Amino acid sequence: MLRPDPILSKAEATATAGNAPACADVPSYGLAGAAYFLPERSRRLEDWAALVGEPGQALLPGMRANGLARYRACGDMTVLALAARAVRQLLENSGLVASDVDAVLFCHTNPTSVLAAPASIPSELKRQFGLKRAVGFSISQQNCASIVCALQLLRSLFWRNPAWQNVLIVSADKSFLESWRGLGTYAIQSDGALALWVRRGHGHNRVHHIVTRTESIYYQGAAKSAQLGQRLAMNYPVIAHGLIERVVRESGWSMEQVGAVLPMNANLSALQRVIELLGIPPDRMFTRNVGAVGHVFACDPFINFIDRFAATAEKSADKAVLYFSSSSGSFAGLSIADVRGFAAAAS
Repeated sequence: MLRPDPILSKAEATATAGNAPACADVPSYGLAGAAYFLPERSRRLEDWAALVGEPGQALLPGMRANGLARYRACGDMTVLALAARAVRQLLENSGLVASDVDAVLFCHTNPTSVLAAPASIPSELKRQFGLKRAVGFSISQQNCASIVCALQLLRSLFWRNPAWQNVLIVSADKSFLESWRGLGTYAIQSDGALALWVRRGHGHNRVHHIVTRTESIYYQGAAKSAQLGQRLAMNYPVIAHGLIERVVRESGWSMEQVGAVLPMNANLSALQRVIELLGIPPDRMFTRNVGAVGHVFACDPFINFIDRFAATAEKSADKAVLYFSSSSGSFAGLSIADVRGFAAAAS
């Protein structure tokens, strides 16, 4: 049975979304820089189907209908190596000085995207890049929405640590088996990494409002039953519509003011219907990377943000909404105000 999105009071919505501490002095912060790394090796959807055999071949027509075409595979590269390439790209092109980083937050989807204790990816990134004063920790369990949880948590961390000015958020994942890449007919997973420089008080690309939603019945993710998978497919447009509408409404914007929607590179046909129902012109949803890049776990919407606004690095642009979802029932959206793009942000 479909359950409508609950209507919350302003106070309840703020508490649910975690948009601010219970304090009048809410920290403002924005994206001062961003970069991503994708492996050079681009494979066709048909290459993946040939590798996995009959199950992949059976999915091909539905995957093509959803706009899927290519994906990236990193071969023997480790998750740490992927993360380090994105961080290096950011440090070399953004102006961020490693010694000025106060914290490193690592976000991931797969449980395999961590190092064996006592090592950790945040500690290795600190060592490799000389992030001497940075504290570090990881965020997961929200799968492809984990990076939004990091941004959500960061508001409280900035409030609790008034001396913090610069935080590095890094996300990286890879598929260790080709059979893990295909997510039904709605996505093909790519290996890759993203690095965000978040700065307190930054005047552009301000993290304006965050909304999260968890449908716990789907907690098993890719391991859930076929019946639950069908149920999620039916409910997905309803959940996406409610979440995006709520982000825009609680941001104080109208649908006409939304200049860009940056989605996951997944479930394209469902999201196209949602955007139409919301009354947002379809050309405002950035879809180029659905077929060209594939689904890079928690990184998609920010990779799309970088590519969408790459030509506007020297001027203000539109208000933007980013949308995240996962097969485990974690959904998130955020609005970004006073958008300005990043130059030389990808490799």
